[in-house]
Amino acid sequence: MNPGILLLCLSTLFPVAAVAQDSCPLLTIDGPAGIVNVGDIATYRASLDLKSSRVTPTFRWTVSVGEIVSGQGTNMIGVRQPNACITATVDVDGFGDSCPLAVSETSCGDPSPEAVKIGEIRESTAPDLEVMVIKRFHDELANNPNNQGYVIVGHPTGISLVQMRGRERAVGDALRKVDPNFDDSRVTMAAVEKSADVVEFWRVPPGANNPTCSACLVPNVCPTITVSGPPGITEPGNIVEYSAAVGGRPTEGLSFIWTVVGGELISGQGTLNPKIKPKGLWAIQVTASLEVKGLPETCPNTASETYGVACDCRPILFDEFSIAPSKIDKRRLDALVASLTKYPGSQLHIIEYFQPRTSAVIVRRKIGLIRNYLTARGLKDSDFGIVTEASYEKVESTRLYVIPPGAELPTP
Repeated sequence: MNPGILLLCLSTLFPVAAVAQDSCPLLTIDGPAGIVNVGDIATYRASLDLKSSRVTPTFRWTVSVGEIVSGQGTNMIGVRQPNACITATVDVDGFGDSCPLAVSETSCGDPSPEAVKIGEIRESTAPDLEVMVIKRFHDELANNPNNQGYVIVGHPTGISLVQMRGRERAVGDALRKVDPNFDDSRVTMAAVEKSADVVEFWRVPPGANNPTCSACLVPNVCPTITVSGPPGITEPGNIVEYSAAVGGRPTEGLSFIWTVVGGELISGQGTLNPKIKPKGLWAIQVTASLEVKGLPETCPNTASETYGVACDCRPILFDEFSIAPSKIDKRRLDALVASLTKYPGSQLHIIEYFQPRTSAVIVRRKIGLIRNYLTARGLKDSDFGIVTEASYEKVESTRLYVIPPGAELPTP
C-alpha cells in the first residue's frame, strides 16, 4: 500500500486536534488626551492586536463613576466626565478561556472652578484696610481679565431701597477712585439682608457659580403696596381719610401720586394719608388709586381701594318756571343739561303742565320741541324723560328734575 494513502486514511479516522493560537492578542486602552472639563464627554478606545481575522471580539465596558453615554458593545465609548477620576474597564470575549482579556484606564477631569473670596469690609473695618480690600479686588480682576467680580452688599433688615442702591454706588465709586477707567460691567452687585453691615468681594472664574451668603436672606426689593379706605358705608358729603403702606419699609426717595374717581381729593396729595370727599350727594362708590414713584422698574407700583357712600336717593327739583305752550326756555334747558357734569350718572326728568283744555296737537308739539333740543345738545333718549300733566291752575308750568341713581321718579 502506498504510504501516502495510509497517512490519509489515518487522518480521516483520527482527526488532528485544532492548533491553538501561538499567543493571545494584545489589548490596550487609550483614554482621553489631556484634561477633560467636568460635564464634557471623555472618550476611551480599546485596541486589539489581532492575529486571526476569524475571531469577532465583543466588548463590555464598565466605569467606576460617571455615565456611559455612547459606544457600549464597541471598542470605543463616551463617558460624561464627573467631578472625579474615572476608571474605565473593558472585557473582551471571543478568544476562549485561555485568553482572558481585560484592561483598565484611569483619567481625571478638571474640577469645576470656584469663586475666590478676595476680602470683606465691615462697620468696624479701618478706613485704610477698606482701601486695601478695594485695591486688592481691583488688582485681582485686572490680573484675571476673563474673570468677573461679584460683590455681596449685606445690610440690616428694613433699610430703604435708596440706601441700598447708595451702598452699591459707593462700591463702584471706590473702584473708579482706584482706576478711573474701571469697567463696571465686570462687577455684579447682590444686595442681601444680614444681621450686620458687611460687603464681600469675590472673583468668579469662567464656569464657576456665583458665591452665596448662607447667613443672608435675599430681600424683597419689590415691596407690597396697600391702600385702606374707611370701614363700612360713608354718609354723603362726609370727608374720609385713606391710608397707604409700602411694605412696611422706609419711604425715603419715594413719591406718591393719588387719583380719585367719584370723589374729590381735599388734601394729602404726595402723602400716604389723603382726605377725600365724594362728589355730589349720591356717589355710590369712590375709588382712590395710589401710584408710587421711585421703585425699581420691574416692581408693581400701584394699588387702589373703593369704599361705598350711602345714597341720598331723592329726585332734585332743579328749576320751575312758566312759559307759553308754544315755546321752550333754552337757557334753562341748557343749565339742566350742564347739571349732568355735577351729578354724573343721573337722568333728567321734565314734567310739563298744561291747562285741561289744551289741544293734543299743542301738547305733542311742545314735547317735540323739548326732545329735539335736548337731542341736539348730545343727549340720548335714555338720558331724559318727559311727562305731561293737566294743570288746574290758570297758567302752564314746567318742572325740571335731576334723578340720581336709585331715586324714584317724582309724581306730577
